[in-house]
Amino acid sequence: MGRGIATIRSDDSQDCQSLQLRFVAGDFGGDGVSTQVTQPIRLILQSTRVSKALARGEDVVSDMYAISSQMNDTDADIIIESGLSESHGFVLNPGASIVADVFGSTTSRLSCSEM
Repeated sequence: MGRGIATIRSDDSQDCQSLQLRFVAGDFGGDGVSTQVTQPIRLILQSTRVSKALARGEDVVSDMYAISSQMNDTDADIIIESGLSESHGFVLNPGASIVADVFGSTTSRLSCSEM
């Protein structure tokens, strides 16, 4: 299990929303289990469906979306930039604690130009 931050742009790309995420990933092929440290995991959230789900505080489960490791795949909801292969399943969970689960995750709004 890991933690990260999602930055979501508004439809007009002027305002951004930053929210904390919990992240769980695994190779569900059953070939092996490893706890070794790898490179950072970077995902590009391409679709508004994914962004809106996270903004509403909903879990994003990889098998419910189109996932690709090809940077030019315009049909993918999520692009894996680094740290995972397409054989890995994952869950993005908005929030950083049990308190966030009960009361909702904390978000920060800022101008996208500040990023």
